[in-house]
Amino acid sequence: MKKIFYLIMGFIIFLSVYILVEYIVVGILGMKLIFIELLKEDILHCAFLYSLSLFSYFIINYISNIFVVKSLNKKIENIKMERRDTNEEK
Repeated sequence: MKKIFYLIMGFIIFLSVYILVEYIVVGILGMKLIFIELLKEDILHCAFLYSLSLFSYFIINYISNIFVVKSLNKKIENIKMERRDTNEEK
C-alpha cells in the first residue's frame, strides 16, 4: 500500500515539477517572442500550466497532511496507552 502511495506521489511531484519548469521556460522565453499571436498563446499556456502546478501542489499537500495527521494520532494513542500502563502499575 505504501509503495503504491509513494509511486503515485512521486508521479504527481514529477508532473508538477515538470509543469513548473515548463512554465518558467516558456514564460521567460515566450516573453521575448516577436509575434503577438504567439505571445498571446504562450501567456495563456503559461497561465494554464501555472494553475495546474498549483493545483497539483495543493493535492500533494492535502494528501501528505492526511498521512501526517494519521501518524500523529497513532503516536498520541501510544503515548496515552503508555501513561495508562504506568498509572496502573503505581
